[in-house]
Amino acid sequence: YSTASSHQLALAWLLAEELGIADRSWADPQMGQVDEATGSAFRFTCADSETALGDLAASSESPLVLFMPHCDRGLYDHVLSTSCGNDGIADGPPPSLVKTLLIGNSFSVYAERDELGVCPRGTPGAAGPDSLVSRLRPNTRERQLPVYAPCQEAFNDLAVMSFAAASTEAAPAMMAASATAAAAAQAR
Repeated sequence: YSTASSHQLALAWLLAEELGIADRSWADPQMGQVDEATGSAFRFTCADSETALGDLAASSESPLVLFMPHCDRGLYDHVLSTSCGNDGIADGPPPSLVKTLLIGNSFSVYAERDELGVCPRGTPGAAGPDSLVSRLRPNTRERQLPVYAPCQEAFNDLAVMSFAAASTEAAPAMMAASATAAAAAQAR
């Protein structure tokens, strides 16, 4: 239990409620029985962390919202790779990723830290040669979450991100919906 985790769960629940998301799953290899029971109380189904994303990405026709506050950079790359499937990203994000909304560590902040050499190459947190976080940045639309004074560590460096091909109109609409939900969270 941590105060930051409580605030993060509250925002995940608020986003699901505001965006009308009935099918809610969460996965984390660190979850215990108390975490599972707490999530269940908020209508989140505990999913296997190894298979959850592939199952969701493959079976869902509707947009996918990924709430990943303060995950490791390698996990973002893994999740993006799983979401892209065999479609690759040569001509921009594949359709499976274009319908995905990610709330997580700011890719812009990662890029700034890369340029400053905050994480030297080859160390944990540094961009790898095949980093999808870096390769997808030109197609990433990002909006930083505002400072949340009651518990700044819960949401620092977080952004709402979507992935758009040049011809896609869906991403701005998803960004507007998520910005509305983030503003609602800030106001509460």
